[in-house]
Amino acid sequence: MSTENTRRTGLITTKVGMTQIFSEDGEVIPVTLLKADGNVVMGVKTNDKDGYNAVVMAFEDAKPSRVQKPVKGKFDKVKISPKKHVKEFRVSKDAILNVGDVLSVEHFIIGQAIDVQGVNIGKGFAGV
Repeated sequence: MSTENTRRTGLITTKVGMTQIFSEDGEVIPVTLLKADGNVVMGVKTNDKDGYNAVVMAFEDAKPSRVQKPVKGKFDKVKISPKKHVKEFRVSKDAILNVGDVLSVEHFIIGQAIDVQGVNIGKGFAGV
């Protein structure tokens, strides 16, 4: 793994669905479709001020009426529209981005290994 791969921040996405594609030799490859557009850098944390380097990402527009006033104030301060999801990604010092930058899937390098985390919605008592 090159050092270039470790310098990149993550993206927040939502799962759209599943499909399959076929390789040239006819092999079926399962594919998960993710919606990743609209990732905005909401904040930057530096080692000098906060003790570590991180980038705070926000994703998916939210209705202003559904956002609490203190949270809306944080979005107003950085001049971006309120978002539903906010996540912090630790990065190296040379991977710090600017507040307001918009990231997409072009942010990643072809062949780069990624880590994926998912959040499962509860189904209640669905039986055995």
